[in-house]
Amino acid sequence: MEYADNNKLNESNSEVGNQEQSFSSIPPKNSNRNLKILVGVLIVLLVIGVGVASFYIFGNKTVPKNELTKPKVSNQITPSQQKNDTILFNRSNGIYEINILTKELKPSTNPADGIIQFIGLPKEVKNKQTSISLTRTLVSQDKTKAIVVFTTFDETQKPSEFNGSLPTLKADEFICDIATQKCSTTDSLASAYKATGLAGKWFGGGMLWWYKWDSVKNLFYGHLSGEGIGNASPVYVFNLNNKSLQQTTGYNSLDEKEKRAGVPAGAFSPSLNRFVMVESNNNKWDLLLYESNNLSAPLKKYDVSSMNDTAYNGSGIDSVVWSADEKTLVLETNKQIFTLNLENGEIALKYTDTTQDESGLWLDFNAVDLSPSGRYIVFVDYDKRKTLYSENKLETVLKAIDLKDNNNVIELLHEEGLSLYYQQ
Repeated sequence: MEYADNNKLNESNSEVGNQEQSFSSIPPKNSNRNLKILVGVLIVLLVIGVGVASFYIFGNKTVPKNELTKPKVSNQITPSQQKNDTILFNRSNGIYEINILTKELKPSTNPADGIIQFIGLPKEVKNKQTSISLTRTLVSQDKTKAIVVFTTFDETQKPSEFNGSLPTLKADEFICDIATQKCSTTDSLASAYKATGLAGKWFGGGMLWWYKWDSVKNLFYGHLSGEGIGNASPVYVFNLNNKSLQQTTGYNSLDEKEKRAGVPAGAFSPSLNRFVMVESNNNKWDLLLYESNNLSAPLKKYDVSSMNDTAYNGSGIDSVVWSADEKTLVLETNKQIFTLNLENGEIALKYTDTTQDESGLWLDFNAVDLSPSGRYIVFVDYDKRKTLYSENKLETVLKAIDLKDNNNVIELLHEEGLSLYYQQ
């Protein structure tokens, strides 16, 4: 950034002063005295005018305003700063990307989105006896590989009254290279589930869900998940190379002798080196920070009880998102969004849903996201003016909180059925 050259301005003013002194001290020598005085005065005025104009132009163009004393009130930002600030989200017709600055929408171009066309995978078919469908895709953290599951359903049976699903006959796993778009059979998810000793099928109706996969270290990361269990401890880490399994010690929701901790959506850090759980004991909330290579005890505990809305029964930390440097967490409860500095434990409230009703439709607390620059917290809210919960017509609004503009909230998109589940 350029600044006005004050030394040059001072030199100009000094030069003007010297000229004024020299002209005023010239003794009359001839009849052209008045003409010389007039010319001198004009020169002085010209120099002063140039100096003032230069100061005004350069001073206003290059000297930045003090944003600490006068915060910006506009949410406009320069394209050079935020042109890559995009977020992935779900619409009714697929996964989309939105630019937070321009609000430009376009379908996601992630190669894994078209994985069903990869070589080596079965075709989705349906007849009177059976149907085959792609039911699971687990993309590795570096997005170079994916494990997909195709499930065969029994079409001769009636769908479940509970969730509308058909009985399953079998499931097949495939591991795919995203660059070459080629796949081959595997039993990775099946062997990982079997190692836990949990009841249920590995491909549906089980008690465990593998959420993350480090294809370089060949590690799966998951935790208990399902109806009646919720998202809860223990957290498991399964090594595909030597088939070894680790789980959190002292926190097991299936063991009455151990404590229970909730595992919010987004719990695993971008590097997968860390994860968080939340232990709640009445109004006391503790966030437990773990290193993934040591599940015997938390690395650190944070008292986050101030996030607990005691006026609302059932409040909890349901989803989080990590900053790129893994030094900050964004945490979402039923009605509020906070940030937590993991280095000093500082908690800051960033947003509160002030809707005054008991419908429970405050925020979509299942997911929250952070833009690549770290400037915007993105979440989905419900439009209470149009949402008819009884008819399952959920009008949703994709919103962004500008952390550098007094937490100003920007509406990005308004339509039915938006969600941020994609990145979870």
